[in-house]
Amino acid sequence: MCSKQCISTDGRQNPPDISQPVPRKRARNWSEEEREYLIDSLRDHVKVIEDKKTDAGINRKKSVAWTSISKTFDTKYKGMRSEKQLKEQWKQMKLGAKKAYAEFRKERVQTGGGPPPKPPSSIDEEIHQLIPTEFNQYENPFDDDCQEEQPAENDVETLDETATCR
Repeated sequence: MCSKQCISTDGRQNPPDISQPVPRKRARNWSEEEREYLIDSLRDHVKVIEDKKTDAGINRKKSVAWTSISKTFDTKYKGMRSEKQLKEQWKQMKLGAKKAYAEFRKERVQTGGGPPPKPPSSIDEEIHQLIPTEFNQYENPFDDDCQEEQPAENDVETLDETATCR
């Protein structure tokens, strides 16, 4: 099996054999210490990395920032993680933090007693502090708990005027 174009014995090029996929080598799991160090490495670059723009200049800055983060991470962990793995881990950590905060908010407003909900982890809190705009909830101005009161028979007011909202 060859990774690019294969040359047969008669000199012609054959397409690569794609029937047998190459198994991906699994990296070891991330430790809490590695996650915390990744967050510490990201602190100086988070504004660039989380910029939503995708023009050439911003993409170049993002690439430089990730290279710098990779080098910083590499000095402590001696080449254990590639730049691609760092990006993927950051993405997964952000998603996990958003999910933890959403679950916390959901459980906090539920009724029925019981123990209080488990708060998000310290890593989730650090991510929230780094990128707070990613955790904003959007308010719907048309969503309310308005209840309309029924007017007495003698009232001439309309229902709209007697509505009360909590």
